[in-house]
Amino acid sequence: MPVSKEFAVLLEDRPGTLGRMCRALAEREVNIVAFQSVPSEGKGLVRFVADNPATARKALDNEGLSDVGQAVAILDRTAAAA
Repeated sequence: MPVSKEFAVLLEDRPGTLGRMCRALAEREVNIVAFQSVPSEGKGLVRFVADNPATARKALDNEGLSDVGQAVAILDRTAAAA
């Protein structure tokens, strides 16, 4: 089973903060393949899996965003259905 990096980033609950993070990833041609966001004490906890974890890490670093993510197993449901 393939393993990838799940990023977990705590963002300020202000207009544009999620857009800024996504724009930084897009500018480096990083695609988000899984995404979840939940409110947490006046902030937003964003968890996501990217198609290029190394480049995603650099994009987050350049934006001054820290991540507390972990390795996760990636399930390929299309292969299971075949």
